Amino acid sequence: MQRTTRVLSLTDVGRSYLGHCRTIMDQISVAESEVAELLGSPSGRLRVSMSNVLGDRPTAVMCAEFLKRYPDIELDLQIEDRFVDLIEEGFDLCVRASGQFPDSSLIYKRVGDLRVQLMASLNI
Repeated sequence: MQRTTRVLSLTDVGRSYLGHCRTIMDQISVAESEVAELLGSPSGRLRVSMSNVLGDRPTAVMCAEFLKRYPDIELDLQIEDRFVDLIEEGFDLCVRASGQFPDSSLIYKRVGDLRVQLMASLNI
């Protein structure tokens, strides 16, 4: 940049650099638009492991609503209580009702509370 007490202007090198930067930004914008157009909506296989305690009717309704919203998703839902190796077994997501986590480099996030009720009946 050239600077005087009254004017701030680009040098020849600055104008050239700015031109290249604008070209790069335009190319990035075009690339992002093309990718968004090609993808449109989420699609593909989503492999989820979920604990037995969560495999109930409300979860089934939630999965049905998800599939209605994203019809191009193929949901592969595995309901089991064991801790799975997400990477080794190819899972995208694991949902557990537990306060214990195995040592791992994975990221855990609490998504809600689960109300547990203990019930019994007598057959006399």
